[in-house]
Amino acid sequence: RFKIMLRSRIMLLFRASESGEIKSQREKDTLPKGAMTFLQNKESQIILDWQDHVETDAMMKGIECEDASIALFNQVTGNFYFKNAERKENGVITGECDIFDEENSIIWDIKSSYSKKTHKMRIDVKDNKTYFWQLVSYAILWNTENAGLARCLVDTPEYLINQYKDDIEWHLVSDIEPKKRLAMASMQVTTELKEQLMNRAKLAQNKLLEMIGEW
Repeated sequence: RFKIMLRSRIMLLFRASESGEIKSQREKDTLPKGAMTFLQNKESQIILDWQDHVETDAMMKGIECEDASIALFNQVTGNFYFKNAERKENGVITGECDIFDEENSIIWDIKSSYSKKTHKMRIDVKDNKTYFWQLVSYAILWNTENAGLARCLVDTPEYLINQYKDDIEWHLVSDIEPKKRLAMASMQVTTELKEQLMNRAKLAQNKLLEMIGEW
């Protein structure tokens, strides 16, 4: 059991992108059904020593085009941001934000839209609980008071275009005015929001420890 715990320590941390799995908007003292399903999956990965590897063309574009999307963000906003390369953790949550602006106390998460068809011209971070709590997680780890989300539309590498389902023109976008290819929104991350997420994350972590301890 000790070897399982030692080998899987990182699995006991919740990635910022997983925060929405354990935190609903409504504050509760118990873990909702969805969170329990998520924890059961984590339990299986820890005990049976496996990892889920999901790679879609859209996800791969997010990785491959990260620098291009940050460049678009800088071009439109007039900033000179560089990709953050530091991963942080606080014993419960771990994450690596895309941009940390210490002077303005804000972190930015950059998303690369897969195509014209999937790109949203307007966004509200509160509309998507996954993105919302991911931003709160980053704000906790970097101790900022604000967080923002930017959706960027840049050219898709040819090998990531699904030519059976997509029109190739949906992916060739560099001729479009830059500001029309960027949707962004920011939010204030209050102490209350941070406390809500940390309380839920600690509750979930304790439950996960209890579950794997039974093995």
